[in-house]
Amino acid sequence: MKVLISIGLFCLTIVTFESLGNHDFADLDDLGGIRNNEDLRVSSLGEGLRNAFTQPFLSNWIPVTVLSHQLDWKFFGEEAGGHLLTNLALHACAAVLLFLALSSMTGALGPSAFVGALFAVHPLHVETVAWVSERKGVLSGFFFTLTLLAYASHAKHPGPLRYAGVLAALILALLSKPSTVTLPFVLLLLDFWPLRRLNRQALLEKIPMFAMVAAASVATYLVQRATGAMPYAEVLSFVTRLGNSISAYGTYLVQTAWPFDLAAFYPYPLGGASPVAIAWGAAALLLGTALVVLLRDRRPYLLVGWLWFVGMLVPMIGLVQVGKQSHADRYMYLPLIGLSIAIAWWVEDLARSTSARRVAAGFALGAIVLLAGTSWHQAGYWRDGWAMWRRVLEVDPTAMRAHTALGSMHARLLEFDDAESNYLDALAIAQAKGWEEAGARSVLRYYFLTKASHLGKRGDPEGSLEARRMAVRYDPDDRGALRSLGLALAGRELGAEARPHLERALAAKPGDVPILFALASGATSEGRYHDALEYHRKLERVAPGHVSNLNNLAWLLATASSDTIREPDEAVQLARRLVEGRADPSPNHLDTLAAAYAASGRFDEAVATTTRAAALARQQGHSGLAEVILERNALYLDRRPFIDSTAE
Repeated sequence: MKVLISIGLFCLTIVTFESLGNHDFADLDDLGGIRNNEDLRVSSLGEGLRNAFTQPFLSNWIPVTVLSHQLDWKFFGEEAGGHLLTNLALHACAAVLLFLALSSMTGALGPSAFVGALFAVHPLHVETVAWVSERKGVLSGFFFTLTLLAYASHAKHPGPLRYAGVLAALILALLSKPSTVTLPFVLLLLDFWPLRRLNRQALLEKIPMFAMVAAASVATYLVQRATGAMPYAEVLSFVTRLGNSISAYGTYLVQTAWPFDLAAFYPYPLGGASPVAIAWGAAALLLGTALVVLLRDRRPYLLVGWLWFVGMLVPMIGLVQVGKQSHADRYMYLPLIGLSIAIAWWVEDLARSTSARRVAAGFALGAIVLLAGTSWHQAGYWRDGWAMWRRVLEVDPTAMRAHTALGSMHARLLEFDDAESNYLDALAIAQAKGWEEAGARSVLRYYFLTKASHLGKRGDPEGSLEARRMAVRYDPDDRGALRSLGLALAGRELGAEARPHLERALAAKPGDVPILFALASGATSEGRYHDALEYHRKLERVAPGHVSNLNNLAWLLATASSDTIREPDEAVQLARRLVEGRADPSPNHLDTLAAAYAASGRFDEAVATTTRAAALARQQGHSGLAEVILERNALYLDRRPFIDSTAE
């Protein structure tokens, strides 16, 4: 019977999500994180392992998930359907493993099958399955349920090999998605019921698990903070985050029972959750907890299921805010199992007669069919970015992020009238919500920067430059807009116009390497050599290995006419760093070293170096450069240094 139920669960899952094979990547992390992510296109196992274990991925350290994406790239390339079918296969296997684990622990096939089926088809799980970037969710779900099954085997027949299997599955779950840090707590709940082995031995078994969880938690926090995934947490007060967290519990309970207004993004309410929502969430938490505690002896599964739901949500509930969403469907992927367990075994307890069990089975079957149909329909909203974001607006027309996302998609197609319309809608929403003037202006600033990027990629530098000017006009204090415009102007050799924008951007972040280099180059081209020297030295302190800066600084110190700038000995040291240890140095770098030698009076070394530089330039097909270098060589033969500029 277990085999038949397992096959049925697997097939039910596949039928419910059969459309995923024809879907495209969603315009929500999928493009930059998956489709255009060169780090996933590895050429060898060693490179894949190195990338997976040493680099963050979408603001997380999840090496097992990264390895799975790398494999998908090998097999499916840019075909999103293949990536999504991998998600579906993992989800279907997780549903089967969940059923096998619960039936092994309890011996109750009916309730276990219901929990597995609910896990397989509940609409709250559509986001996790139908979004390529949420591979970490289905993969961690697979290893989570595998851990449960391994633990069921260990609980029946304890032994070192079975225990090692539990630890291995737990490690893989943590390396797939760090929110599985609550797994040891879940195992303790299962020790209480149905395993009834909550004793000293069970507690000792959890010590290594909690050590792994602690390490994973610290790593996750550090990576997310380092990659800028938590800026919103610094904007929101703890009271605001606490209120939203409490209301989110109430929201998840409602969505579990009535999953019909689901979307990919739920905006964080301005000012936090409403008092009514907070009151409902608090009441649900208090009454639910009180009820399960009172019934813990007669119906222990209620306590286990409720604490499973409440506890597993803690890492994602928003006390430590990551992102700008108030809550998300994907966060219920594993916590929903707890509510399902409580419902399934309570109904099993209540339906004691044969007729009552038949009625319960009928209702359960009807619920599964209804939920499967709803999920099939909900999956259609994930067929591409257009459908996904339009669905967000159907659920919440005030979702500014949906307007800006659709605007960006129009801009990508150079449909700027439609794009600007979307951004103006977002601006109107920002103003209606009472945003401060600067916050509202930032909406259009973001649009013009997006427009500038797409025009630049399509070969329209003038249009791109004008869009950047508009971005600064709408949001003149934004560092990103100032930086973008300043660097673009510098790239077009409009240094005088670029300078004030770059200086303001640099004041906000003094160690910005591209800005420092642009300011140094601009000062040199304008004849402000003392300013150029100052910027070059700042850049050398910030980025001592910056090759172009080393070359330009050495050249300035070697060839400037002003005694207050020229430092020949230092120029030699800097230029030698560019050349020494390189079998095939750049002719330009050798030319700089020769000028530095000449400035130091070491003319024989200058001549030898220049001769080598000219020869390399000819070998590389740069005959014009070779002629210029040889002209300087004539000076060195005449025991004279090369003076390139006149200091101010």
